[in-house]
Amino acid sequence: MKTDNSTSHLREWTIVAENPKPEQLAYFESVMTLGNGLLGVRGSREESVGLGVSRPMTLMAEVYDQPECPAGMSSRYRSPSRLAPVPNPLFIDFDDGSGPMSANEGGILSETRTLDMKQGILERVVRYKGKGGRITQIVSRRLVSQARPHAVAIRYSLTPENYSGTVT
Repeated sequence: MKTDNSTSHLREWTIVAENPKPEQLAYFESVMTLGNGLLGVRGSREESVGLGVSRPMTLMAEVYDQPECPAGMSSRYRSPSRLAPVPNPLFIDFDDGSGPMSANEGGILSETRTLDMKQGILERVVRYKGKGGRITQIVSRRLVSQARPHAVAIRYSLTPENYSGTVT
């Protein structure tokens, strides 16, 4: 079966993004959002991002934001209520001993994201190169529970590849 390039990331019950380009990140973060009807967590990177290409966001049903009406404008022109972002429960930052790591493009050697729609799990495997040349592999697996609607879980493991020492 021939597939066109625009759907090459769709594979049976999974969606796979291998080394996504910066202009593809917003798309894959949206497509790989995990949700259960009460809350939704975008499929963004857990680590901080210095380039502003990632848009981490967690939204919860019935939590609204009412934008303020600009001074001097009638309240009837106020923007409608919208879902308000809640604190991101999956934000993780670490230091490999040579300085804090972030998900900026210069430090990422490779990244694969896989959304398993049968199990409802988003997995990321990423290799970072720190300022001191240290290479760290990260494997994260996250889920938003359907059985326990207020539960979000993540397994986050770090493996130093070319160094030993403490990672904080």
